[in-house]
Amino acid sequence: MIRPERRIKMGNNFAQTKRLTIVNLRRDWLSLLIWTTSIIGVSLLAAFKFNDLYGSNSSIKTILKTLKQPAMISLFGRTPNLTSFQSGDLFISEMLVLTGVFISIADIILAVRTTRSQEDKGVIEIIRGTAVGRLSPLLSAFIEILIFNLLLIILLAVGLEACGLYGMTATMCWLFAIETNLLALVFAGLAFLMAQIFDNSRDVNAVSFLFLGIAYLSRMITDISKASLTWLSPIGWVELGKIGYGNDLKVVWLMLLSILILLFLAIIFALKRDINSGFLHIRSGRKNASPLLRGPISLGIRLERNLGIVWIIAIASLGIMYASIFSDVSDILKSNPNVAQVLGTNQLSQLGNKIVLQFISMISIFMLVLSTVAGLQMIFRLKKDIDNGLEEMIASKPISRFRLLTSYLLPAIIVTICSFGSSIYSMMLLGNLELKVPIESIKFNTLFFGSLPSAMLFLSLAVFLINCFPKIYSILYVYAGLSFVVLYFKNMLKLPIWVTRITPFGWIKDLPLKDINWEIWYFEVLLVLIFTFIGYFEFQRRDLS
Repeated sequence: MIRPERRIKMGNNFAQTKRLTIVNLRRDWLSLLIWTTSIIGVSLLAAFKFNDLYGSNSSIKTILKTLKQPAMISLFGRTPNLTSFQSGDLFISEMLVLTGVFISIADIILAVRTTRSQEDKGVIEIIRGTAVGRLSPLLSAFIEILIFNLLLIILLAVGLEACGLYGMTATMCWLFAIETNLLALVFAGLAFLMAQIFDNSRDVNAVSFLFLGIAYLSRMITDISKASLTWLSPIGWVELGKIGYGNDLKVVWLMLLSILILLFLAIIFALKRDINSGFLHIRSGRKNASPLLRGPISLGIRLERNLGIVWIIAIASLGIMYASIFSDVSDILKSNPNVAQVLGTNQLSQLGNKIVLQFISMISIFMLVLSTVAGLQMIFRLKKDIDNGLEEMIASKPISRFRLLTSYLLPAIIVTICSFGSSIYSMMLLGNLELKVPIESIKFNTLFFGSLPSAMLFLSLAVFLINCFPKIYSILYVYAGLSFVVLYFKNMLKLPIWVTRITPFGWIKDLPLKDINWEIWYFEVLLVLIFTFIGYFEFQRRDLS
């Protein structure tokens, strides 16, 4: 039995949680609104078109053949073997995993921003100096994200019901919304735990997204090679829920239990550590700094080193994983004996390589967007440092603002190029080992160099927005996510060509199947120079305070 004084002490740990939650919601309302609008908008836009696209048996049979290819399985998950498919079943097969991942990304970002980032700014220390409980900041952050996810569940479920997808019952709509948001809360709980273990937001972000990447990769590998092991990945749990043909609620309880365990561990760790510290401390540096740390540019590269390495390894691993299924993609034609007999072995291998190139063209969009997001995350550190007053202190020293801004842009460029390059060339090296007739390196060079200006254009837009329109800079995350959705689903949703042109990634067409369009390539480079110049010019003029 808990003694009265112990009960009072535990109660004091949560003092003023309600008031702090209200303050957090007022502070983050715009960010929450943007995330909610983006997630619900994309999901319901796709659902709205499914009845028109896949309302007939012939169209369903065609898309089912596509969904059962290794490339589609790796992205969307395994399509169940049902006796009859309707548009609602197809929507769940295509959107379940991706929706869960997108909401998980939002939850991780919000979890880190409301905990460790606030501690880095010194906000938590000021709050704890008042009559606020020791655990109130952590609990209020969790309640804020819980409210966000509950709102998503209601809007998503009601919206899907309103779309009237064939064969999608109300139970299926609510299970879809609940399971995707519970998955996101699992990763939010992991981010809360990492915020107690690591002592800075850079490492918390890096490790949290690393776990998300590992979970996604393991789900991809098990779905393609051994589906019985899909349960090893939390992302695979939503697939095992069997929405619409089994409605297995065990995964719901499994995710709820995981959330409670992670939150309990985060609370225990929060009680045992001091403010502004973590259980894993950064090792003491050398007595005298390296000559490479004499300027802001080299210091910026050093500060972003760990996060950059995580991004490069994660995206390179994605390229390696895709390369491992090149032979499966190439052998699709061999399953048809008539085609093999007509074309012959050599022609069949060459045609198989063309299918592989189409596959590479499609999946490269995913890796290019991820590489761009990695760079954006590093440039956006500039806005956070300005808000924290760090840039004002540094700018007061005899350091040019040109070098100061470059210390953020250069690491972003390096990580974006290395991430995308490692994924493309790891596919080339390992994928060609899987193929009987290797693909020429010129094809991979075309894809790499032809795609870079689009990624650089996003980075230059980040420099431009942070210095000219700092209140809306984070909309680039939404823009990048929308670019991926539009380009990846353009054929499935039969989107018009003009829709794909709303993003720079849509300006580069069919690489590496076709050669680089040098007119568009130079036009993108020109835009990069213009936006970067304006961003640097405004940074020289602006008041950092």
